[in-house]
Amino acid sequence: MQSGIRTGANLILKIGYETGTGAPEKTIGYCTNVSFNVTNGQKAIFTVDSPFPQELAQGAAPSMVNGSMVLYMLKGTDPVKAGLIPPTNQQALYPQQIGSKYCHLRFYDRFTYEKAFEIQYVKVKDWSMTVAAKQIVMGQLRFEGFYYEVGTS
Repeated sequence: MQSGIRTGANLILKIGYETGTGAPEKTIGYCTNVSFNVTNGQKAIFTVDSPFPQELAQGAAPSMVNGSMVLYMLKGTDPVKAGLIPPTNQQALYPQQIGSKYCHLRFYDRFTYEKAFEIQYVKVKDWSMTVAAKQIVMGQLRFEGFYYEVGTS
C-alpha cells in the first residue's frame, strides 16, 4: 500500500503582472511553509450605550493579505532576477515589468498543476537568501497584498 503523504515543496510559485484568466505568468520556483493572514475589510459599527455592533460595514476597513513563504529557486538567481523585487539600480538588464506597482502571486499544486490559490496586488516587504549545501538556493520572503482568490481545486 502506498502512502498518500508527499514530502517536500508541493507548491509551484508563478508570478504575473496582469490579473485574469490567461494572463501571462512566469514560474519562479517551488514554495514551502506558505502562511498568510487575510483581513476581510469589515468594520463593526456601534451605537451609543450598546455593547453589540448594529452593523458590519463591508469595505469600511482595509482588506489586506500579509504572509511569508520559503522559496526554492534555481541556482544563480535571486528575487530581483526572478522579477519579485525591483532592482535598486534600474539597469536595462531587467524586464520593465519589475518596476511595476504590483505583481500577482499564483500558487499551483506541484502534482496536479491546478491553481491552489492566488494573492493579487502583492509587494514583497523584505527577503533573505540562503545558499545551502549542494547549491540549493532558498529565499525567505515576507509580502503583503490586497486580494486573496481561491484556486480551481
